[in-house]
Amino acid sequence: MLNTLCNITKKAKKEYIDFSKKYSFSSDTSDDTDVEADGYDFIKNNNNNDVVHLTLSKTNKSKKQGIIFRALDTLTKTEPYLKINEKVEICLFRIVKDSYKPYLLYGLYQDDDKTLRFPFFKYTGGLVSHYAMNEMNTVIKKENHNKSYQLDYKGYSRSKNGVKLWIECDNFTYSLETNKLTTKLRWGMVSEIINQRKILELIVRPEVTHFLLEKPEYIFIYDQNENVFETPIVGYVGGYYKKIISIAAIGKEQEDAVSDTGVCYKFTTYNSALRDAFWTSNYSHKKINNKNITTGNMGRYKRGGLARFILFLGKHTMYEGIPIKNWRNDYDSISDGFDIYVATEQQYKALSYYEIDTDQNIKPTTIHNANITY
Repeated sequence: MLNTLCNITKKAKKEYIDFSKKYSFSSDTSDDTDVEADGYDFIKNNNNNDVVHLTLSKTNKSKKQGIIFRALDTLTKTEPYLKINEKVEICLFRIVKDSYKPYLLYGLYQDDDKTLRFPFFKYTGGLVSHYAMNEMNTVIKKENHNKSYQLDYKGYSRSKNGVKLWIECDNFTYSLETNKLTTKLRWGMVSEIINQRKILELIVRPEVTHFLLEKPEYIFIYDQNENVFETPIVGYVGGYYKKIISIAAIGKEQEDAVSDTGVCYKFTTYNSALRDAFWTSNYSHKKINNKNITTGNMGRYKRGGLARFILFLGKHTMYEGIPIKNWRNDYDSISDGFDIYVATEQQYKALSYYEIDTDQNIKPTTIHNANITY
């Protein structure tokens, strides 16, 4: 469940996507037909600008910076011909460069039913790329209060399923997300869209996941030597709200040197982090500066919090039972399928944090039903 290999069923044939390896893909954009894929298995892997510039990008700008996103080379770099009322989807993406390694994020729209999809609109006339970018500009400025970014129209793709406009959100100033219930634009990692098929508790619609699985050139980014960059996975930390704010802003504390794992940084799954956001580790009362931060008879926090991180696993292995002794000599990360341990602080970065309403009628056995207050 934590690994970067995904097994899907496609036309009675199994395919595997391993984010840790290089791939060579054809640039066939003739069809993005959704496939029948009701489920998937995870396989062990060892290994200050207030004006938004609306520009038609002629080249893959990231390529000049040593990052190649092959999807851009498959697009038609003009305005599409559209009929009035024709549906147009917006594929909004970011390539984050100010981290240990660059990584790709997609901007998905949250519907009223708490599912995530590509934003779309019905064409009413005019220059469609400018309309799309103005719409995205309005959403980003309203929800992120971020004035340092640029929207670049990269082109479009057309198939029997319709037209997709590709827009890059570039030079986006990094800041921790603290989304609210009314937030409509959600930035998701490729591994969340494909493997978890959720961002937090929000379900990614199958057509989004299937599109990326059918078009792997939209999944990977490469360096100038054609080496694929590692695709990070998601990890979580839960606990007392004020502590979570500190962890997200400053960083995670190391595990004790005498612990089974030795000095490293621990992250966990979404449900495990939710449990830690509701209760203390031993379900006992806890005080900070002589003030109770828990209530009830099970050590339930008065305010809970959860932080979401990207994790670069590097050379990774799984273990069962007791962690491998001195694992850092041979690996960059290890996991038992629930908890994930990374060796260095370079390997993780906080993406967002949230407050948890711990007054919800939730028990440890029903933690998967908990909602995030955001």
